[in-house]
Amino acid sequence: MPRTTGVQRLHILALLLAVASCDPMCASADDGDVVERFKVEKDGDALLVPVKVAGKEYLFLVDTGSTMTVFDRTLLAGKPKGDINVHTSASRCPFALYEVPKASLGLLDFRACLAREPSLWIDPRDDSCVAGLDFTRFREVLGRDIYGIIGMDFLHHYVLQIDFDEGELQLLRRVNLSDRSDSIELHYNSEGVPLVRCRAGHGGAADFLLDTGFDGSGCLDSQLANDLIEGGRLRPAASARHLTACGEHTSNVFRIPRFALGSRQTQDLAFVRGDDNLLGLAYLSRYKITFDFPNRVLYSRAGKAFDKPDPTDVSGLHLLRKEGATIVGRVDSDSAAEASGLEEDDIILAVDGLDADPTSLTDLRRVFRKGNRTVDVTYERHGHRLETTIELP
Repeated sequence: MPRTTGVQRLHILALLLAVASCDPMCASADDGDVVERFKVEKDGDALLVPVKVAGKEYLFLVDTGSTMTVFDRTLLAGKPKGDINVHTSASRCPFALYEVPKASLGLLDFRACLAREPSLWIDPRDDSCVAGLDFTRFREVLGRDIYGIIGMDFLHHYVLQIDFDEGELQLLRRVNLSDRSDSIELHYNSEGVPLVRCRAGHGGAADFLLDTGFDGSGCLDSQLANDLIEGGRLRPAASARHLTACGEHTSNVFRIPRFALGSRQTQDLAFVRGDDNLLGLAYLSRYKITFDFPNRVLYSRAGKAFDKPDPTDVSGLHLLRKEGATIVGRVDSDSAAEASGLEEDDIILAVDGLDADPTSLTDLRRVFRKGNRTVDVTYERHGHRLETTIELP
């Protein structure tokens, strides 16, 4: 993105005011090749960084799976300049395009960054646009005040390095030689999203999108999923519900016995079925990962979480955060949550001894990824305090 014709990609599931140029060779930084540096969650939670808009800071998601930068509509002024067709992992939908607002990421000015030389996948007539989206649902699902997405139209100028062990994200001018580890060629699809060749199961190599906006381990397109199922290299596990820019979708979850990125192999990963092959944040957080976008190389080094298990949530319980309260947004039919008696709109007070509201939704959801156990839940319905137990299969 942006383009007013054709289909573009946007996948979501989502912290210094300046007038500096966006040219990475000119941008200021405290040391060496570092353009900007931010603290992020260490456990592979959403990559959120602070963007200043009209003098106020908002959290934006760093999303290598999005062609285009997106702002919450409340931050955009004026009428739309056009529209665009957006492709997510499960569907397509139209988005309105707006003039880039006055905003900055550290010392990097969005107007300067998005007005640079057109890339191969961006129509120069629309290169200074951003997409507009109502992020209310994302704030509820993530439990974080996310107000935008930083996409590849901004990121492709830089080297993006994420150290999940240290909880640090950096934008760099160039790769430091000491940071290089395993390397693999990186290329782009027609929508400007980066891809690498990987091996799933014992099958042949396939291209996988690198999508830091997808919170799971990954996704398999129908062709690859069917090939692996027919070869007995994929087994069904559960179902999962995902929120994308085009709405909410339910997908089948499969367990892949082996998956290889470059020379490194991981085992027993949970992938969902969708329109694309992609690697998400839960998988990438196993590494210290460096995206050298200008030189089209991906560098990876195994992190502390490289061998972590990849469990799935089999509770059937979907939580939201609304006005500070933890709410049941949905209960799947024939699920452990339904059997426990929980219903939509119940107010969750505690989960397995954790006070719900001060605990992140990510941490609460992790409780339900530990199978073959029971989880005690305290909740409120119509003003009455109740208790139940979810028996996880």
